[in-house]
Amino acid sequence: TNFYILHYADPQASASNALTANGMNTPYGSIQEIYWHTPVFNLVNPRFLFDTGDELDDGDVNTVSRYAQYTAAMRTLTVPVLTTRGNNDRGDFGHWKTNLGPATYSITMGSFYVCMKDFNSDTSLEWFRNDYSNSFLNTNIAFRLFGQHYNSGSYAFTPPAGQYPDLMLVGHMHSFGTVSSSP
Repeated sequence: TNFYILHYADPQASASNALTANGMNTPYGSIQEIYWHTPVFNLVNPRFLFDTGDELDDGDVNTVSRYAQYTAAMRTLTVPVLTTRGNNDRGDFGHWKTNLGPATYSITMGSFYVCMKDFNSDTSLEWFRNDYSNSFLNTNIAFRLFGQHYNSGSYAFTPPAGQYPDLMLVGHMHSFGTVSSSP
């Protein structure tokens, strides 16, 4: 069945309230901005929201409280959210796992394989390499979507030659564009 997704990255919700009409609390985003986005995301009704990191900003001094605010805002979505960590999600990883779940994982929906790779750690790298590689042995998988915060850096995963995803979505640059089209 055909479907579409929304790619969401870099909200960097470092404050509760927006200071400007675009939702920002200089120089980063706000929890209030997420509340402003969710009615639109719900109306568009994608199969899922694909969030490639930088949910919170690591300069945030009240991370436990901010995770609670962030998850409350994201729970106003009526679609599933698949998320992973970005370079600014460097706070206590225990808070991340408790509030948002694993940062490296994969799911399969029929012939659609989706994987997310944590940008801040390689603690699950061996599992991830094996899982990703094994997806190419599964003849039922027709499309692979790969997400991570960016395609280069200390913990970025570069797919091996001949095992490229159909699409890799990344955030990090705060812009729209094609980072690489080959492979």
